[in-house]
Amino acid sequence: MFFTHKTDIGSMVDPTKRFRNRVEDYIKYRPRYAQEAIHFILETSNLKQGANIADIGSGTGILTQEWIKRGFKTYAVEPNPKMREAAEHTISSDLFISIDGTAENTTLPDNSIDLITAAQAFHWFDKRKAKKEFKRILKSEGWIALLWNERRKDTPFLKEFEKFIINNSTDYKKVNHVTTASDEVVLDFLGDDTLHRVFEVAQTFDFEGLFGRYASSSYAFHKGTEVFDQARKNLKRIFDKFQSNGKIDVLYFNHVYLTKWTQTT
Repeated sequence: MFFTHKTDIGSMVDPTKRFRNRVEDYIKYRPRYAQEAIHFILETSNLKQGANIADIGSGTGILTQEWIKRGFKTYAVEPNPKMREAAEHTISSDLFISIDGTAENTTLPDNSIDLITAAQAFHWFDKRKAKKEFKRILKSEGWIALLWNERRKDTPFLKEFEKFIINNSTDYKKVNHVTTASDEVVLDFLGDDTLHRVFEVAQTFDFEGLFGRYASSSYAFHKGTEVFDQARKNLKRIFDKFQSNGKIDVLYFNHVYLTKWTQTT
């Protein structure tokens, strides 16, 4: 679901292409965002009906749909054609405007947006260019919200799952948003007056669901390869060890960073 041709992360596969073969798994197995997080953003920003939202890196429309069902016109900016097409196929609303654009070049008009959101996407931005673009499209006294789900590592299973991810990935440590979007990086982008809240999200999976969750990640091995098949066997052993009645829980912290930018920010 992501963004620039040259990122802060360094040399790697073009981020705009990373998810092109993972769309189906992404739709099925990615976690949603806490309803409390959505309420926090809307209540704090006091967003009125008729406001315009730009959802940057909108992907398959997970967050976009939250804004639309609450009556907000939402410009879903997504450079990956497969992800964008999936959202266009799923979302049927006059409030949904699908845009082929990036965080650094949204193609939106100047001073047109009341709230910019980016979910599970900030770590892919070229921060300097994206900040300039956000200032251009945001109205005076407009708001910005950055969200992501951080997978927890505080249960025996989740600790083992983290080790599995590290050992069965292409570049997990390089692209992991926990390291590439630290508080320091976020505050440098948004400003010191940023509000930070943490909510909780959980998913319950059978084995196919758990493996699908892994396969939906940009760093997972590619389908049809030996290492992908071996990863399935490795994860099955972990699942069998910790499952209860054929199910396992994956827990997340849903981080929200919210701030208001004025013309002088």
